[in-house]
Amino acid sequence: MLGADVIIAVVMSTYNGAEYINEQINSILNQGYSDFSLYIRDDGSSDNTLGIIHEYCEKDKRVSLYSDSKGNLGPAGSFLEMINNISADVYMFADQDDVWLQNKIIDAISFFENHKDGKPKLYCTDLKVVDKNLNVISDSFMVRENYNPVKQNSLGRLLFQNFVVGCTSAINKELVDVFKTSNSKECIKNIIMHDWWLALLAVTYGEIFFNPKASILYRQHGRNSIGSTGSGFSKIKHVIFTEGLHRKSQKYFSMIKEQFLSFYCLHPNCLNNLEPKLASSLKCYFNENSPRHFIYCLYKDCGMYGFLRNLSLIYYSIHK
Repeated sequence: MLGADVIIAVVMSTYNGAEYINEQINSILNQGYSDFSLYIRDDGSSDNTLGIIHEYCEKDKRVSLYSDSKGNLGPAGSFLEMINNISADVYMFADQDDVWLQNKIIDAISFFENHKDGKPKLYCTDLKVVDKNLNVISDSFMVRENYNPVKQNSLGRLLFQNFVVGCTSAINKELVDVFKTSNSKECIKNIIMHDWWLALLAVTYGEIFFNPKASILYRQHGRNSIGSTGSGFSKIKHVIFTEGLHRKSQKYFSMIKEQFLSFYCLHPNCLNNLEPKLASSLKCYFNENSPRHFIYCLYKDCGMYGFLRNLSLIYYSIHK
């Protein structure tokens, strides 16, 4: 039987999610594969989210409330807190407001069953973008956001931009073990999102596998932690005239710089598989924000995916 000996932990972090959480939990509990545990950590809700979670805990033994005294940790901290303290063979991440398609667990477990080599692995998929009423906006999040998981699946790309969407992801115990052995509170605070950090670990020590088949309905309702905003002319206009190109580029560079420095601090050998000049250019860019070093990184197929995205970082390097 598929995954019969595999311990599966689905981890969900909630925050004021009462409006949509019933639909999400039901979609998880009604999966085509049912042998898993759902752990839910509430990150300080003030609505009825906790009450709803308690109701599910009472009526389905697979559901349990993950309790600690750490208060509000934010999405990244909340998810990482759970995987750091829950024992399983495979971990899957769930947001509070999406809807899982029925074969999401089956497809993930099938991947891990067919790739048992002891290496750290991260499995992720595409998403269907929907509105708050689950009407389809786009059949592919990757197309909508102008991402290319094949070309972006390298350390030199992931240091600049993440394509892995946590709510589609599953990771194995080996990857969690890597995370646990390099867990520093001082460095972890600079993590942008848990999925990005785990992607960096996976591409450094193991592999990332992307399945182009959508596994969830990714609900957009105006209060998403990240969300899908598209990548067309309207997005460019919003960045330039509303957010401000310089301010947006400055904020983005600051985030990826701090995350890189933390990752490099904990994993000083992460650049060893790159050619020495490229490794040196990456370190110089993140330390000095030098356009010369960034352009060399682009030449060596590093950087963000998309000409305009990289142009914004070059612009900021020149006008910082």
